[in-house]
Amino acid sequence: LADCAEVKRNLPVVVDCTALMLEIQYVKEYSYALYKRNIKEKQHMGIGLHWTSSPLVYLKFNRVFRIGEISIEVWRYTMIIKIVTISLMAVFYICYFAKLISQKKQGIKTDQLGKGKEGFVKFIEVALKIITYLLPVIQIISIVFYSGTAHIVLQFTGVVITMFGVLAFIVSVTQMKENWRAGVQKEEKTNLVTTGIYSISRNPAFLGFDLMYIGILFSFFNWFLCFATGFAVVFFHLQIVNVEEDFLIEAFGNEYLQYKSKVCRYLGRKR
Repeated sequence: LADCAEVKRNLPVVVDCTALMLEIQYVKEYSYALYKRNIKEKQHMGIGLHWTSSPLVYLKFNRVFRIGEISIEVWRYTMIIKIVTISLMAVFYICYFAKLISQKKQGIKTDQLGKGKEGFVKFIEVALKIITYLLPVIQIISIVFYSGTAHIVLQFTGVVITMFGVLAFIVSVTQMKENWRAGVQKEEKTNLVTTGIYSISRNPAFLGFDLMYIGILFSFFNWFLCFATGFAVVFFHLQIVNVEEDFLIEAFGNEYLQYKSKVCRYLGRKR
């Protein structure tokens, strides 16, 4: 064999993982046995490759099949990342819809996005509602059909960010109790929650959404997902600045202004 590149061309790239591992192990063991017996004539192994007893050729083959083993490990790691990410998404949305159902049973209309609004506020809430239902579909498609080679550190970082996002959302919804709403409703009386996670973030539920979206983007980047994620993050921010904060000032007055002066919009406390 003249060039190691020929082996790469003959090596199957997309095959059954277990079969490929067995084939790699078989070829490595057999080629080493040939080398040890010092077979001088070329031998055909039935897969379109010719072998010699040259130590250099053996090292070349060993290197090529090592590449195959590494690719299998990357495939396994990516599958684990996919499973973990989809599991985190499932936990997130189970919590979201469980809260909706729980409040509905109590006669509470949780989803207020776009209802009774007009003008720019209505536009923000309707757009936000559409993207929050559409983006999970885009994310699932991006995860399932992902075949890229993102750096392991980047993918792991994305999973950690997603995990923090899910945790922040669950804690915020739990501590908000029956005061949690999607959108605002001026006619409905709620209490201002400033303790727990709300003592370090005025909008931990929005922060949870943002972190989950960004984490998934880190792990399974594509430009369509990037655009959709950016759109969602921007409209979450518009919802906070142009809708939520104005409503809270009107509903709670000085109490909210004092809270606002002490706690940051997303994370941290002000001095």
